[in-house]
Amino acid sequence: MAPQAMARRGRRSAQAPAAAPNAPGSLWPRRQADRPRTLATGGDAARPVVLRLAHDLLTSVRCCEGGVLRGSDLECLHQYRVRLRRLRALLSRLRQVLPREVAAELTAELGELARRTGRLRDLDVMLLAEPAYRRLVPELLRPRLTQAFVAMRRRRGLERGRFARLLRSATYATRMARVEQLLAKAAASPATGKATQPIGQVVRRRIRKTYKALVDAAAGLAGPAPATDAAYHRLRIRGKRLRYLLDLFRDLLARRPTTALVRRLQALQEVLGAMNDLAVQRGHLQGLLASGEASLAGQAGLSAAVSMEALWERLDRQRSRIEREARQRLADLCERRSRRLVNRL
Repeated sequence: MAPQAMARRGRRSAQAPAAAPNAPGSLWPRRQADRPRTLATGGDAARPVVLRLAHDLLTSVRCCEGGVLRGSDLECLHQYRVRLRRLRALLSRLRQVLPREVAAELTAELGELARRTGRLRDLDVMLLAEPAYRRLVPELLRPRLTQAFVAMRRRRGLERGRFARLLRSATYATRMARVEQLLAKAAASPATGKATQPIGQVVRRRIRKTYKALVDAAAGLAGPAPATDAAYHRLRIRGKRLRYLLDLFRDLLARRPTTALVRRLQALQEVLGAMNDLAVQRGHLQGLLASGEASLAGQAGLSAAVSMEALWERLDRQRSRIEREARQRLADLCERRSRRLVNRL
């Protein structure tokens, strides 16, 4: 298993504190804030439902701020990012029910927040995966790996400090206030077109379009030649968008088809996540070990080079196995049975 995949599983199993208030700034938000309920029927107008969900998701993002500031649990940062992604997915996938200028500004504001968390999250995942990296690299190069992780811990401390200062800053408070203002502006704007259509109709239409885009993208990878890591990563993002829609509007959709489709998406995302982890793992290893390998001379340098070549071959074989599974999962998701599930939602 790729080191980042192991780290991801460990992060999921982290235990939250037993009790915490469900309010912005709390150490750990209650579970119900993680997946807000739509509290609507399929016949309700689309815009008010989307705006209520957006407000609830924004609240759930802010519930994670206290834990991120304390730095006591990596899961808080993970949940901050996941909830922010859900909010962005909601507003981007259903932007047609919002005033155009409001949707564009919301996308920009939330996108900037997401970008500010990326480096800190990458460092956290790398540090969690340190034991697995040590098992992978040749013994001759492990001292270099130790030095690299010492430097990485220092960088993580700096990045956490930067992000903590951002969360406490007037800039962050202003940005969050602006997001709230934009949601209020959308609520006060005259509703026309799709904003007034039944939310069930709008969501099902968007799910079908998102599913079709995923199937079309998968068809482009169907040839005998291996696809690039970037192509699989783009496909993974499309799958996440579809899954977020299904999760957010589960209460409005037929239960059994939704559950079956989500399971298929989960299976696909697990294997695509493993492929992405492997690509990132190889890039990190090359960067971490390059100077260490170059510093060795004579027989030691030759032994290190041979060991590294064997490591790259091992990772290539692992990627081939994962890609075969990914293609099978994609075939399952694109087959007629899955298409029927989408049509029965």
